[in-house]
Amino acid sequence: MAGHAPHAPKTPFVLLVVAMLGGGLVSLLLLSSASSADAFTLRTLQRDNRALSIREQGLARDVAASEAPGELAKRARQLGLVQGAEPGFLIVQPNGTARAEGSPVPATSPPPPPKPTPTPTATPSDARPGATPTPGGGPRAGSTPTAGSTPTARGTPTARGTPGPGASPPTPRPTPRTTARTSPKPTPTPGGTR
Repeated sequence: MAGHAPHAPKTPFVLLVVAMLGGGLVSLLLLSSASSADAFTLRTLQRDNRALSIREQGLARDVAASEAPGELAKRARQLGLVQGAEPGFLIVQPNGTARAEGSPVPATSPPPPPKPTPTPTATPSDARPGATPTPGGGPRAGSTPTAGSTPTARGTPTARGTPGPGASPPTPRPTPRTTARTSPKPTPTPGGTR
């Protein structure tokens, strides 16, 4: 039995193959998770890109609509600008003199729109049973003042203590100032007191 070859140990080789397989599986798992994360980021960026392109198209439509001649004329009227009349041109002759061509007319602005007139409303002092409010604010002709009312400067009866529409507000009475001492101070007599 002297021709037998020595046996190499099999354990380190098996461990090397198992470590290589485990490392390959872990690296494959890491690559797969990284690619799925990149795909998720790509989907998010594509969705944002679509939303931004839609917004860009809307803004381009708004700009095109605001650049339309009708819209520009409307905005100019709102700013108080006036459309120019027939322009005139100065033509310089070869000898250095200038002559006017056309008939320039100054632009005129349209008259401002009339201001709305306020409509008269009934005041709370006119709201009494039996009296109908009129545009002047007073009672209708022929109505009698109610009990407990006093005539005002216009002749319109109002409730006692409330001023009428034409009456001036009552002036407040000055209140007397009070001092800390209410008893009069005695005057000193010549020679003093004993």
